[in-house]
Amino acid sequence: MEILIRRPEVEKFRLGVDIDNVTANSSQLLVDILRRRGFWDIERDHITRRPFHESPRFMELGISREVVSKVLDGLWEYEFGRIELMDKRIGRIIDGLRAKNISIDIITTMGARNPLMRPNLEVWLQGKGIIYDTVSFVSGNSEKAEAGLHTIVDDEEGLAKLLSAKGKPGIIYDAPWNRKFVEDLRLEGRRNPLIYTVRNWEELGTVVEELNKAFRS
Repeated sequence: MEILIRRPEVEKFRLGVDIDNVTANSSQLLVDILRRRGFWDIERDHITRRPFHESPRFMELGISREVVSKVLDGLWEYEFGRIELMDKRIGRIIDGLRAKNISIDIITTMGARNPLMRPNLEVWLQGKGIIYDTVSFVSGNSEKAEAGLHTIVDDEEGLAKLLSAKGKPGIIYDAPWNRKFVEDLRLEGRRNPLIYTVRNWEELGTVVEELNKAFRS
């Protein structure tokens, strides 16, 4: 009689990946649309606060919460085909991480105000050649922090702080609105060893591979 011995499946390291301004450069398209509507003197680097309309330059120009929210929702409802990748290397880096038994779990608040636009995200991901394991739509950072992922890369420092408070690493992806926080992290005595910062997907891949090794050691 032949006895089959099954190897136990190796648990995957689960990387949570945010969409807006980590995978998809939606903030640049927001700026492009605002410029097209007459707000010429505005750049992505002028978005220095979240929510975006509280950025000093937005307030100077009279760009309201309603205007920003309407444009952002419209991006994924009508113009998602124009949203560019944050980094052209994303597909290659994700393929490399998945080859190392790392799960790519998309987790996003995209479509929180209008769930009907959510299918457009998967169309966008497929169109950009992004391979992933799961997609989760959530209402905010608290729900992200409870998602059972080993770490999450996000442009909001608030999520990294939530994760670190739970003893999990959090990864902050560079954006104009989180750079002050990141600079404060670098000041002597204020460094949180569970919060990592990355400027691009090449750096992200390196950090995730290090976390994966630590997870398996």
